[in-house]
Amino acid sequence: KRQNLRILHRMDIDRVFANRTTLFWSLQLLGWTAWGVTFYLAAVVWGSHDRYVQYMPMASAMGMVISLGLREIYRRSWHFSPRLRLAIALFASILAGTLWRLSRETIFGRLYIDKEKQMMELQGWDQLFLRLPDFTSAAMVMLGWTGLYFGIKYYQLYQEEQQRNLRTEAMAHEAQLKMLRYQLNPHFLFNTLNAISTLILDKENTLANTMVTRLSHFLRYSLDN
Repeated sequence: KRQNLRILHRMDIDRVFANRTTLFWSLQLLGWTAWGVTFYLAAVVWGSHDRYVQYMPMASAMGMVISLGLREIYRRSWHFSPRLRLAIALFASILAGTLWRLSRETIFGRLYIDKEKQMMELQGWDQLFLRLPDFTSAAMVMLGWTGLYFGIKYYQLYQEEQQRNLRTEAMAHEAQLKMLRYQLNPHFLFNTLNAISTLILDKENTLANTMVTRLSHFLRYSLDN
């Protein structure tokens, strides 16, 4: 019973993770929507939420598009060594965070800042260093996305391995049952023949003949079915 419950539990989990495309897009939409809502609520606290009504959906959509690029990079580098895969993940996350931050600044500038003021703000390395925390924050978001991607990926692989182990255990139990069945059948036949032999020695010929007839019917039925 406990084994059956384990199998049913694994089957339920397997159904959830069966369609990986649906799972990915569901988590993708949910995650980036949650980021946009959280950022907007923070803007409400800052008192500048009116300026973010148009900006937040566009920033979330841009983050989603950039994260799709990360997904493609990770899929192509999946067969690399773990160390190389880790290095690629770190570099790609930082690069994706930088691109995302620059695209967000471009979107925000086009929506709320006139071009001349925008060009003045974007000039000079000193402005870049002042905006370094913003770039770091964007990179951390992409690193978080990367961690979730690899975490779910490895969890799926773990579930597949568990499914293979359960199937192997089921096959082993089935093989053991077959072996027991093969062992029991000869014992049954030998015991029956010994019983018939005893009846013949005891001059119970009618009963012995009945047992032989029923045994033949039983063996014929077993072979047919």
